Amino acid sequence: MAVFALNKKVDYGLSLLAWLANHPNNRVSLSQFSKLGFPRAFTARIARKLVESDILSVREGQSGGYILARSPKQISLRQALEALDGPVSLVNCEPCPAKIYCRQKSFMWNLTSMLHETLAQKTIADLCL
Repeated sequence: MAVFALNKKVDYGLSLLAWLANHPNNRVSLSQFSKLGFPRAFTARIARKLVESDILSVREGQSGGYILARSPKQISLRQALEALDGPVSLVNCEPCPAKIYCRQKSFMWNLTSMLHETLAQKTIADLCL
């Protein structure tokens, strides 16, 4: 479990999803997306994760490329974030020596739960407003 942070993988992944949401019915190749300034090899790894999670669909060949597998309104930010970077959490109590007697654990878990709810309610379409 990673502590919640918008690293480059998540940032670029959300940018790719938002771009695709703003260009419905258009397949985009990695070379087209790299012309926007995104590193091609890194974007390929990101796109692969999103395809494996059924968020993107890909078609090979001359008219191929990536497209959203569902409507942007049907893809929650939580689904996208977890596809890109694993479970979302604000804290990781496992390595902490104080986890047994920690007084903030309950608060942090409640805060994480609220974050999960918000991310589940917001969609890729919300990134495009």
